[in-house]
Amino acid sequence: MSLTDEQLVAKTLTGDVQAREVLFGRHYASILRFFELNATWVADDLTQRTFVACLEVLDRVPAGAFRSYLFGIARNQLRMYRRRAATEAAHGAPEPEIRKTGVSTIVARSQEQRRLLVALGRLPEDQRIVVTLRYWEELDSTELGRVLDVPASTARTRLARARDALRDSLQGHGATGETLEVALRGLVAKLQSG
Repeated sequence: MSLTDEQLVAKTLTGDVQAREVLFGRHYASILRFFELNATWVADDLTQRTFVACLEVLDRVPAGAFRSYLFGIARNQLRMYRRRAATEAAHGAPEPEIRKTGVSTIVARSQEQRRLLVALGRLPEDQRIVVTLRYWEELDSTELGRVLDVPASTARTRLARARDALRDSLQGHGATGETLEVALRGLVAKLQSG
């Protein structure tokens, strides 16, 4: 029987290195995927920073909320990175090769998937984060609210606005609410399998 995240957090707090390895290993791929979809060029670095930051605040994780708390840390790491990059650019530092999203590194096999990925890449970062966490990581509105530090109802509203923006971007390609939902789920399944 495998231990829950909550049990692993408790063991990690007592210094159990093996529990920490299992806990972080369980969520590593999801956090890396989050950054690959939102900041491909620094995904590995931000993933590492997220887990280091998590260790520093592990004793503050609410019971039963490790996963959403971890994604909240990841979101904050992304925001801090963006602020640092903007400050450095303002002071004349050369701008790193930045792509709005890592979709250019993901090979989509069908034209519909490519259109959807391009539309996703055009979303403002906050909307793209909501969509990727909902569809790639299957976070529900309560978990999304924890990540975004807003009530679940606000998270649902933000997700609805992000889907509307995607639908608007795909206008003329037959995107309706239902077809968009199916397309997003199909895209996620395809990308995760290949």
